[in-house]
Amino acid sequence: MAGGLHQARRAAVRRQLVAIAFHEAEAGLHHLRTPTLVISGDRDRLVPVENSRRLSRIIPRARLLELPGAGHAFPFERPVETIRALTEHCLAAHTLAAG
Repeated sequence: MAGGLHQARRAAVRRQLVAIAFHEAEAGLHHLRTPTLVISGDRDRLVPVENSRRLSRIIPRARLLELPGAGHAFPFERPVETIRALTEHCLAAHTLAAG
């Protein structure tokens, strides 16, 4: 059973890598009208911070928060800042929607 589980995990990783390599969503991002917060650690080695900068330029009125010194796992590395930013963002979006 352990061998089958190992093979299943390898297959899942392969499918994820294919999805990452071939997924393209950029073309529709300029149509978004939802308040958007893009958060990234500036030391992310898996997804370079430039990707987040690009997203925040493409999505109308998006706000970018770069967490200095944080990597890809920024929610675990900087939980207080992450929760604060998400809470403020959601409350502001709710206020705009209710207003």
